[in-house]
Amino acid sequence: MPFPSSTASRRPRALRPPLAPRNHRWPALAVLSVGFFEAQNAAAAPPILSLQDYRAFRSLSVDLQGRLPTLSELDARESSGFSLNGFVDDRLQAGTYASTLRRVYMDRLRLDLSSAFQYVPAANTLRRYAVTTESGASVPVYFRAGQRRQRPETDGVFCLTEAESGLRFPPNAAAVGTAKPVSQAALDAATVLVKPWWLYRDYTTASPTQRFGSNWPESTANFLPAPLLLKENGATDTTFVRVCREEAQATPTGPVMLTRRTPVASGISPPFGRYSQLPLDSGYATAHPTEVLDCTSGLALPNSSACGCGQGLERCIPGTTYNNDPPGFVLPTNSVLGEHMPLGTATGSRSSWSRYWWGEEAAQFLERSFGEDRDVRSLLVGKGTWVNGPLAAFYKFGAGVSWGTGREQAFAYTSPLPVIEPSALPSLAIHDTDSWLPITDRGPNAAGLLTMPIFLTKYATRRARAHAVYQAFLCKDFVAANVALSPSEDPDLAKRPGCSGCHTILEPMSAYFARNVESTWTWLPISNFPVDAPMCRKQGNGSVNASCPTFYDSSFATTSSSFLKGAYGSPANADRGPAGLGADVAASPDFARCVVSTVADALMPGGLGEGDSLASASFTKTFVENGYRIRPLLRAMFTSDIYRSTSNLSSAAWRAAEAP
Repeated sequence: MPFPSSTASRRPRALRPPLAPRNHRWPALAVLSVGFFEAQNAAAAPPILSLQDYRAFRSLSVDLQGRLPTLSELDARESSGFSLNGFVDDRLQAGTYASTLRRVYMDRLRLDLSSAFQYVPAANTLRRYAVTTESGASVPVYFRAGQRRQRPETDGVFCLTEAESGLRFPPNAAAVGTAKPVSQAALDAATVLVKPWWLYRDYTTASPTQRFGSNWPESTANFLPAPLLLKENGATDTTFVRVCREEAQATPTGPVMLTRRTPVASGISPPFGRYSQLPLDSGYATAHPTEVLDCTSGLALPNSSACGCGQGLERCIPGTTYNNDPPGFVLPTNSVLGEHMPLGTATGSRSSWSRYWWGEEAAQFLERSFGEDRDVRSLLVGKGTWVNGPLAAFYKFGAGVSWGTGREQAFAYTSPLPVIEPSALPSLAIHDTDSWLPITDRGPNAAGLLTMPIFLTKYATRRARAHAVYQAFLCKDFVAANVALSPSEDPDLAKRPGCSGCHTILEPMSAYFARNVESTWTWLPISNFPVDAPMCRKQGNGSVNASCPTFYDSSFATTSSSFLKGAYGSPANADRGPAGLGADVAASPDFARCVVSTVADALMPGGLGEGDSLASASFTKTFVENGYRIRPLLRAMFTSDIYRSTSNLSSAAWRAAEAP
């Protein structure tokens, strides 16, 4: 029964119908003109609102603003001069619906990495061993595994010896032995005191003074080192960190280190109490003895003793010890309202730091794309992105160091193309977490979400990447046919009996990712890695070049050439890359229908079923005709009878509609 809403007889607020939150999967905030309410605004008298009207306004507010209506908004809704179109249009322009759509697509693509994911590249991961000083204090000394050093005793390992520290340092393990005081002379010769970026706001200056604390600017208000980095022995404020001398270097380049050592005969124990023999010169160093290396390249760590972690150790991330990955930073958890308003926080490891900011890049990209009402196809083909301080540092110092197996030297590709050109990156301090700045062009291989680190690491294989795109942006899946599997040695799954039903589609789609190295973001350019390489052909004895199996599929090798891994399904797709996949998917009629279905599922219980085919077709037509922009689509949905009917469901009916 309608509630009276005149000023004189309006029911008190305490007796108004309850405005309980909607129980759908996301607090869908979408918005726009709601024409089905406008007829009530034609009369000059205050409208008489029914329970359904209150429910509809509640749902609209939740979908539009991400929250229930305020008391002042309810007062305005009950007044005679209220315009619902004006209400929604004002909030539409603010883009408040975008956070819901961001969550929808982050969830649909499952763009998160679990704690099992470990990212600890030697070239920018600072490990530490604790040594004892002459005063009896236990002090951590930071270093990088595999760092070349001029002193033979410590070349390639920790910078203090067993004779100096009383400890032995097994590879990839905690120190063993009984610590003894390290003389000050030995400590000063091997290590340096540094004011690092995680403790000093002004770490780029010659003499940093602004230590972490209340004098940091708002742009770094959410940056918080864990107690492990702030306190020595849990009590004394850390003002300096002790770092092996080589790691403390800040030069941008370093010469190749050439020792001309020869292999040691079997059975001879390593010298100086080491667990390993002295490192030999790499094949690259031998072939390039006079080369000067870029210190941000993966080649620097194993080939030069002159490349360190940069000014204030900005090229490196702290926190990792052997057999343990202790928390170095405090990071938001369950931040459904954004990183500024997390439901909780937790200390995270060096791996947590990387995966969190990779995820935030995708979240920012989605929310800003929707909020600015960009062409939704840009999610698949867009060249731009947004970065903050941690991400700018990753793309500048970290993205290239994971590359390098030694096999790439045969293809003259030792320094990979940058994911984003350093010149395009903004000048931000690493701890500047809150300043998000746009990058308009990541480069020719960029393809929206499909080339972001979070996507390429979440979906480590070519087939997994193709399947994720197929499912999220075409709303299709691979379902195996009910056929009997028969024995087959055919490596082409698109032809193999029992597999072809799915792989006829999946293999050509997977080929788009043939030039993206699996488990990482490194790109294999055509100039170095032709899709069909004669150098990887099958030899007379059936073998192939030892460098080839890393990049080329021996199963498809012939006496004339071999296919780049993953490219056999479609060599043309392999050369087009993820940008080609994004363009092809965005051009498919199924793409627009899938966007409509995904958004409808978020805003309405049960989404659009088979009986709503006419509405689906109408929504899709509106979406396409308006340049694949999300606001016209949302406007059409929010003014529809379907949305009005779903906004009037009781909680029990809502749960029933959402049930599988």
